[in-house]
Formats: sequence, C-alpha cells, structure tokens
Amino acid sequence: GTLFPYTTLFRSGLLGEFSYAKNGSGMNVFGASANMLPSDEQVKPQSVKFGRAGVFYNSPLMELVAVLTYIEKPKNLVGVNTVYQGVSANILEQFGIKTLGATLDMVMHPFIKGLDFHFLLQYMNPKYEDFNITLNDNSFGGASSNPLGAGQSKTFSYSDNTTVGVPNWTIEMDPSYVFDKGKLRAWASFRYYSKIYGSIMNSVEFAPHWETFAGVDWHLNKILTLGCNVENLLNQSGLTGAVGGSEFMTKSEVDAQAASQGGFAMTGSYLRPFTVNFTAS
Repeated sequence: GTLFPYTTLFRSGLLGEFSYAKNGSGMNVFGASANMLPSDEQVKPQSVKFGRAGVFYNSPLMELVAVLTYIEKPKNLVGVNTVYQGVSANILEQFGIKTLGATLDMVMHPFIKGLDFHFLLQYMNPKYEDFNITLNDNSFGGASSNPLGAGQSKTFSYSDNTTVGVPNWTIEMDPSYVFDKGKLRAWASFRYYSKIYGSIMNSVEFAPHWETFAGVDWHLNKILTLGCNVENLLNQSGLTGAVGGSEFMTKSEVDAQAASQGGFAMTGSYLRPFTVNFTAS
C-alpha cells in the first residue's frame, strides 16, 4: 500500500529518528561458572544509541525511502559455553558493536492495474569493538583442566572483526499482482544475502545465498480464504548461525582441520528444502 495518500501529484521530504536506551544483561551471564561470575560493573545497564536520517519521495509511480542508519552498543555481555582443544570452557564475552548502514526501500506501481513491485537494498557492516577473550584456569573450572597448562593463559582479540550472522548486503524483490476484482493475489519474494560469518574470529564463512518464496491467496467469499505458497522455490542450500569452538581457530587452522578430516559436522539454522504449503482460513 501507499505510505501517504496522494493529495498532490508528488510529495517528498526529510525524515529522522534518534533513540537512546539502557539495556541490562541477560540472566545467562550468571550461569557460566562460579569462577566466571560477572562483576557489578559488568552487569550495569549499558547504553544503546540508534539514529537514522534520510529522504522520502512519493508519486503515483513509486514510494521511495532512502536512509542512513547508525547503531552503537558499546558494551554487550554474553555468557558462552564452548570448547578449546577438546576441553569444555565457560567464558564471559564483553564487547561493543557499531555500524553505519544505508537502506533504499521502494514500492513501484507500474501502469498496470493490480501490479506492485517492492524492492529493498541494504548495506550494513557491523564491527566488534574492544573485544578480547582470555582463557585461563577459571575458564576450564580449575588449573588441573587447563589445556594450556596450570596457571597459563592465552588472549584472543576480535576487535574490528565483522559480527556473526549479519550479511553486508541484503537485496529483496517482491512482485505481486491482484486480479479478479481483488479476490485473487499472486506474489513472489526473492531475497539475497551476501557472505555471512559463522565465527567471531571470522574464520568460518557461509556462502551467499538466495531465499525464494511464491504463493497465491484466493478470497473465495466472506467466509473462506484459500492459499498456496512455496518455500525455497530454487531449492537452494545454506545455513546461518555460529560454529562452536571456531572462535579460537584462525581461517588457516579451520581449513587445515577440514582438509585433514574431510569436512566438519556442524549444527545451525538451515534453509528449508523446497516446500509447498496449502492453507484455508
């Protein structure tokens, strides 16, 4: 639908938004281990800043919004259970995240009655800041379990790495067509996600992929609506998430271990295979 009624032929302007909030940590930060409890300073509410500014433009042909977005959360605290050199470790991760992104969001109304086309292009490059993890006796529940050796420690730095699970580029294209006096609507959605990192070390990469959908909604009468939609129209494979233990491995170490073992068994959020759903409401 339209963002604004067409009281005039063209309509444009500026938009802006800014928010500031205080967020506390989740309860999981207290569950790492008795030796890794957070300090009073760490669990204090942390500031989150969000701002965006841009322009909008409306006409009978299109509605367009173009914005720049800034997000900053200087302190995040997360309790993590992981593995280092085959030994279970409980750690507290504290880090900041900052990004400046750009979004172009557009709905076009070609001169074909009932046809609409939505297009979204987004760029975002969130980075970790002040992010270091030190493994020591406490991380492994005591000196006797420390694979580095009793009393030994090792620090890993992730500052300026790209955050896990966020693609730099997202593209979305959503055509739809309404006919039979609005009773029948056919639609499709094509979403592209660029490379995603599955490790805070940026040593595990998930290849770019498409997520595709299509469907038909039929308003049979005032009582009954029928629908059919297809997920993963192109039957692509892919996954997102984080690979446990990879936060302590460089890319060359991941590649070498994968080559020596013929690959890794991993868990994550996988794309559904080609799926057809029928609905009635």
